[in-house]
Amino acid sequence: MASKELAEVYGGPHEAPHSLFATIEDGWKNNLNEIAVISTHQPHDLFSGLVQDCHATNGRSNSDESLAWTYAQLHRAALKFAAGLRAHGVEPGMRIATICPNGVQFPLALWTCMIMRLTLCPLDPGAVSRAREEELAKYMSLIQPDAVLVMDERATAAVDVALSKEPKVKIVLDPGFKPESSSRWTSLLQLATSATFSPADEESLLNSARNEDSPTRLASILFTSGTSSGNPKGCPRSVASTTHHLTSQIYGNMTASGRILIASMNFRGIAMSLTMHSLRLGAAIVIADPSAGIAGQIEAIRRHKVTYAFFVPAQLHTMIAHPDFRTSDVSSIESAGIGGDIVTRDLLEKARMAFPHTLVTNSAGMTEGGGIISWPFGNTPVSQLPLQGEIVPLGTATHGARLRIRDPETGQTNHRDEPGEFCISCEGIIEHYLDNVQPEAFFTDCQGHRFFRTGDLAVIDEDDVVTIIGRIKDVVKRAGVPLAPAAIESCIQNFTGAQVSVVAWPHVTLGAEPMAILDGMHGKTQDEIKQEVLSRFGEAYTMGPIVTLKQLGLEEFPSNATGKIMKFELLNKAKEVYSSK
Repeated sequence: MASKELAEVYGGPHEAPHSLFATIEDGWKNNLNEIAVISTHQPHDLFSGLVQDCHATNGRSNSDESLAWTYAQLHRAALKFAAGLRAHGVEPGMRIATICPNGVQFPLALWTCMIMRLTLCPLDPGAVSRAREEELAKYMSLIQPDAVLVMDERATAAVDVALSKEPKVKIVLDPGFKPESSSRWTSLLQLATSATFSPADEESLLNSARNEDSPTRLASILFTSGTSSGNPKGCPRSVASTTHHLTSQIYGNMTASGRILIASMNFRGIAMSLTMHSLRLGAAIVIADPSAGIAGQIEAIRRHKVTYAFFVPAQLHTMIAHPDFRTSDVSSIESAGIGGDIVTRDLLEKARMAFPHTLVTNSAGMTEGGGIISWPFGNTPVSQLPLQGEIVPLGTATHGARLRIRDPETGQTNHRDEPGEFCISCEGIIEHYLDNVQPEAFFTDCQGHRFFRTGDLAVIDEDDVVTIIGRIKDVVKRAGVPLAPAAIESCIQNFTGAQVSVVAWPHVTLGAEPMAILDGMHGKTQDEIKQEVLSRFGEAYTMGPIVTLKQLGLEEFPSNATGKIMKFELLNKAKEVYSSK
């Protein structure tokens, strides 16, 4: 029975710094000769012209010929990049769009933006393909970049078509790029060696970054995955939002001596968040080869003794099942986070078995911001966690976060233990989407608190613990009863060993029923699976269709760049296949 106490909690006051560079510069100053970044797939001498006058001896040595820069080298390269940008008229407050795969170029661009007070806008490098011309043009129109950074010559043509106005400078990473005389493109090395700062100029630049930053300045613009609707939304993250996130979010037990795995693509919020947290601590980021998939991530963990890794559930399932995982030493990982999707009892137990000496936590975060919830449970046995059915809690509110559960239709605040829409008021969260699209996703209450409506179905219990049950749009309402797909997925996966996604399949009389889509039947029958769910949850959870990817004409689950299954596409594919039968 729900408590009469309202489902709202406040984590207490929190004052975030007003300068982004001042927030992270101790990591650089205290670790000049330590490794800042290891890019596992880039040659050690790539962009050597940016760091050739900065020969630092590092204490945490690199174990192979991968590219590795110390903090001193990263800072020196960023100053050269900044000098080249300044020479082309790029000034504080302007925007730079980066359209590049993972590599040393991302922390370089990020550090440069912090010391120049620029807005970093990382985009999906896949957007330069011919099939996505319209999407790239939309990004360019929304961002209106003053500088563009791309990987190679192939991307230059796509960007030139997409641009609605000419930037001040257009840059290609490829050191071998030789632009035609009529081209306005230049290589990164050409740009960085075309101008220099005097020592006085450097000191002035850094002092301005420390003391003249504004909490309202846009630090970055990130785009959502579009998992919900297929339409990515721009998230303008201010300096205040970013510094709040940096000073209130905790990722396991990360320290300056740590090595942090970067496996998510750099245009996703988790990659930027982990990179900035690592730089603030003075830790080393280890960038896995994006073309090598799970095998590359396992190899990065093994070879470079990664101490922290973040996984989305689908990625974790795939990694644990990979043959390389069983033969690789991953014991260096001290803590790991799981997030980006619902974490179930079975998944957390599976993760703890795979990483037996690791602190494994449920980690909260979204493209719209972070620093809202912390995990207070340590390695408490799963059986002792305050589970909501099969679902693992997120945690409790951090300082500066006000969390509320409300009825999405009436707007009234719910009571404790009563499911409703999860809403967040916090400086770490954006105040609106770019171009003010979907304004209904935000509201201001009678006390003046600005809230973001996450679209998640959640509860707050008597102990202030928040648990997200699922996306409101994904919840299956069968005969008016809301069913949590994550609980069904966990049950079927545990019974069959299959990877599973559950969607709401339309039904004439019931409204909807749960359809389970499996990567294979794994020796079980439809009737056996239906009976297992029924015996676990009762008649309300009576299953609808159970199908395989093969029956839908798919080889794998459609997923976004973070590995999260795109149920929107999956359901549409099922409708396409079965509506024609």
